[in-house]
Amino acid sequence: EGAYRIHAFRLPDRRLAVSFEDITERKIIRRELEESERKYRTLFDTMAQGVVFQDRDGRIISANPAAERILGLSFDQMRGSTSLDPRWRTIREDGSALPGEEHPAMVALQTGLPVLGFVMGVYSPAFKGNRWILVNASPQFQEDEKKPYQVYTTFEDITARYDLYSSIEKNTEQ
Repeated sequence: EGAYRIHAFRLPDRRLAVSFEDITERKIIRRELEESERKYRTLFDTMAQGVVFQDRDGRIISANPAAERILGLSFDQMRGSTSLDPRWRTIREDGSALPGEEHPAMVALQTGLPVLGFVMGVYSPAFKGNRWILVNASPQFQEDEKKPYQVYTTFEDITARYDLYSSIEKNTEQ
């Protein structure tokens, strides 16, 4: 039992040569790889957290449906843009402007270190206001390279919690 690749060759004097290559293990590995890809694609497409991949220059190269929903932009609208794009209109918790080079993804690309638990506001044209997100950025490295070739960020929409906390804080101050 198994899978084989058969090669037949014509030889002089009306002879034929046949070789057999056992490809059973290769087929098993391919099937396992396809199953793994299917699982991770399902996770990427259905998870509640937004995920965005950016290349070494900070250009967005991939985003999941949750990222589209949270940011209020389609992937086509995000593709190729960077954290430096002023259309993001990002702010810190104190309301001051957050320059693109200080976004978690850009810091992770520059330092090669992860950035965890960073809270920022990002303007969403779909919601005509800011969405507050809790961001984690993880640099990715090619083997034997010291500089990241890309970064992925995961983030969750904490707008409701942030607004609730802000209103409680304001009521406590009064």
